[in-house]
Amino acid sequence: MRQAASEQSTDPAHVQAYSHLSDLRECFEQLIQTVSDRGKAENSARDLEARSEQLASRNTANNMERILSDLQQVKAENQAMMGRLR
Repeated sequence: MRQAASEQSTDPAHVQAYSHLSDLRECFEQLIQTVSDRGKAENSARDLEARSEQLASRNTANNMERILSDLQQVKAENQAMMGRLR
C-alpha cells in the first residue's frame, strides 16, 4: 500500500494538478488582498469626503456669521451717518 501512495505522488498528472491548485490558491489570496485594499481605500475616501463636507459646512457657517456681523456694522454706520446728516 505504501508503494501505491509513493507512485501516486510522483505521477506527473498529480504533480501538475497540485501545481495548478497551488497557483489557484495564490491567485485567490491575491484577489482577497486586492478586495481588502479596495475596501480600505473606499472607506478612506468616504471618511475624507465626510470630513471635507464637515469643514465646508463649518466654513459656510463662519462666513455667514462674518457677513451678518459686517451687515450690522454697515447698518450702524448708516444710522450714524443719517444722524449726522439731519
